[in-house]
Amino acid sequence: MNLAVSASGQLLYSAANTSGQFTWLDRGGKRLGVLGEPGEYAAFRLSPDGRRVVAARARPGGSDLWLLDVERGAASRFTDAGS
Repeated sequence: MNLAVSASGQLLYSAANTSGQFTWLDRGGKRLGVLGEPGEYAAFRLSPDGRRVVAARARPGGSDLWLLDVERGAASRFTDAGS
């Protein structure tokens, strides 16, 4: 299981390393929204302020780090393992 917690108490976790999408839930389990595109995320970390997520996204030929802006919902590739 992957797990990350921000200083403000936001929790981000994945029960398994399979294809999926980051989904925000409230404390009762109600879906609040999604972040980024569906994909195969191998690992991730939530910034201490809860405003960004860095995630390793698998793809043929390697894995790249992606930065996801929580407020804007935008994602940008941070590294390039080659095409």
